[in-house]
Amino acid sequence: MSECKDCPLLKEIAELKAKINSLESELAKSKKNSNNSHKPPSSDIIKPPKPPLANGQKRKAGGQPGHERHERTPFAPNEIDRIIPHFPRVCPHCGSDRINPGEVVKKKQRVDLPEKPIIIEEHHAHSGRCVGCGREVKAEFPAEIENGSLFSPRMAAHAAFLKGAGHMSYTGIADYLKNVFHIPVSRGHIVNEMKNVGKALDAPYGEMLLRLPGEKNLNIDETSHRENGKLPWTWVFRSDLFALYRICDSRGAKVLHDTLGKGYDGIIGCDYYGAYRKFNDESNAKIQFCMAHLGRDVKFLEEHPDRVTANYGGRVAKRLRRLFRVKHKHGEMAAEKYASAIRRAGDELAAAAIKAPVRGEARNMANRFREYKEEYLRFVTTPGLEPTNNAAERALRFVVIDRKVTQGTRGEWGRRFCERIWSVVGTCRMRGQSIFEYLVNAVKSHYNGLPVPSLINST
Repeated sequence: MSECKDCPLLKEIAELKAKINSLESELAKSKKNSNNSHKPPSSDIIKPPKPPLANGQKRKAGGQPGHERHERTPFAPNEIDRIIPHFPRVCPHCGSDRINPGEVVKKKQRVDLPEKPIIIEEHHAHSGRCVGCGREVKAEFPAEIENGSLFSPRMAAHAAFLKGAGHMSYTGIADYLKNVFHIPVSRGHIVNEMKNVGKALDAPYGEMLLRLPGEKNLNIDETSHRENGKLPWTWVFRSDLFALYRICDSRGAKVLHDTLGKGYDGIIGCDYYGAYRKFNDESNAKIQFCMAHLGRDVKFLEEHPDRVTANYGGRVAKRLRRLFRVKHKHGEMAAEKYASAIRRAGDELAAAAIKAPVRGEARNMANRFREYKEEYLRFVTTPGLEPTNNAAERALRFVVIDRKVTQGTRGEWGRRFCERIWSVVGTCRMRGQSIFEYLVNAVKSHYNGLPVPSLINST
């Protein structure tokens, strides 16, 4: 029997099996994309072609058959600045030019940009002589003029909107102002204007930062940032009321401790990244791991070249789909029946995930569920809790676009400005407010020495 164990052929077979398992694992990893992993869509170098239509024809661009037609709502009468009438000049029937005006038969609205869409002001402070005492007195500029700069609050807000929501670089803004508004200003001047806007946003940003530890539900995510060869991280903390952004040198749990504190006892929606697991262990927080991320991980296992791993992935995927079929029936079922059904579906998913073959990625998934079953299925027992981290991921999308277009920041003040302007953009968008009008009011209040409006309590 010992001779069989020492047989060179058996050793070679064992080595080849180990090599095959390793190659299958490498092959599976090479096939990861945004559909079966956490990789962003931009990392898909070659995207698979879309399946053809049933009749074999290619899908045409634009609206598809059966889609409801959507048209822009015309401007209301009180929104129209001027009406320009057009009358017939010559009768096409007899050639006469004597035509009495009649009714309006057709209307067409148009939005125009004036040739000079700005007003250049020069403020003069005059002196005078008092009739009562005969002394000379001098006028003082209003606070908004005295404390302001070349750009009025509306002009500064316009430039800040282009930078924060429009993803324009300082060079791009300077080029835009020169060509459209005929204002020749340097990049340095625009930087100084943005510094003024950033100072105006200090108070509302600080208010949100202080408010974060008291928020009971937060969705958190992070993405890389660029800064002079360094690689900081942009974090987003999205509550039901606002979205706050922080640019930090660390991607670790320290950021969570510094921002929320170890006493934070709310629920955090996040992905499976280690910083959140560490914070979960070291604080009073509760975690809801993103089920969308889990779905992509399960799909990866389901498509694995190793048959045993693929069968395991298929079993888990089946239970996961069943869980969400129940989830989508919320509101259609009686409360008690729904609670029982979704709890049972969650237990079935966990049981299938934990029962895994002792190999590679399947074993990792099983270990994950053994340790974090409650963190994955917390939404099952917590009414109203979202099972995914889509809210935070959506809040980061425009930041990722900004990074790719503007190449990040150069120093500390740039970080602080981006944190503040992104928090305004993210919060106003989720609350349905005008980003531009908020910036106008913030800068105007700052120049006049008045409290800057709150982002949380504004309507």
